[in-house]
Amino acid sequence: PRRVYVEQLKLMYDRNGTTLFVDFEHLVKFDNTLAHEAVEANFYKYQPFLRRAAQQFVREHRPEMVRWEGGLDKEFWVAFMNLPRVHRLRELKAENIGQLTSFSGTVTRTSEVRPELLLGSFKCMECGTECPDVEQQCRYTTPAICLNATCANRMKWTLSREGCKFVDWQRVRVQENADEVPAGSLPRSMEVILRHEAVEEARAGDKAIFTGLLMVVPEGAPANMAGDRTELGSGAAKRGQSEGVSGLRTMGVRELYYRMVFIAHSVKNTADPSAATSGGGGGGGG
Repeated sequence: PRRVYVEQLKLMYDRNGTTLFVDFEHLVKFDNTLAHEAVEANFYKYQPFLRRAAQQFVREHRPEMVRWEGGLDKEFWVAFMNLPRVHRLRELKAENIGQLTSFSGTVTRTSEVRPELLLGSFKCMECGTECPDVEQQCRYTTPAICLNATCANRMKWTLSREGCKFVDWQRVRVQENADEVPAGSLPRSMEVILRHEAVEEARAGDKAIFTGLLMVVPEGAPANMAGDRTELGSGAAKRGQSEGVSGLRTMGVRELYYRMVFIAHSVKNTADPSAATSGGGGGGGG
């Protein structure tokens, strides 16, 4: 299998790609324990190490690919496919959070492709120290504290454009396949985030298998919870309707609500397998 991925590097070089597509069956044959107990069960934890390994693999076999034309280092990514089990959308539960997972569904809506800040570089406005590679955690995230030991700044930062790393980003709405919806039930849907070379690989109406990572992101409470009556007037007594336990506002605590989001690294069109995600053709060579 190693030869297969060396050949895939040539395809990556030709299309200026940065994602290495790995057949999960190859990983199972190489080390079953590593495949199931580490990568599949704890994908979120091991993802940085997989990316580092991919970069080292490129450095060994295609050193000319490691940097962009401007001299900046490239970020490389690993995307898996051909997992042994493909879940139905309804089967995705809390136990799948952080795991490498595949699920099938029908695309109902797609957004335009936008740039996403992945790693931010910030300059301290107190002492001028640069704080590079600050991971953005589903929202605009600044450093917790200045790297300068003599500076206690936690709030005043400016974004340094030169050191930031952006990726392509697209939001896709995926609904249960019609034949998987139980009788008498409404079809469920899931928000899927596509990044890098997976963008524009899913179009409205496509039936596809998405492989990646299920995550939970917090969001603020809606102004009016389902079931609350909408009434005019300030009505201080009415404010507690969406607060949960009364008195939390005076403690400075805001009730949090969570939603599940699927971060897909590879997309395979089940109606037309040849239209799999752009790197899938390279990985499929194995």
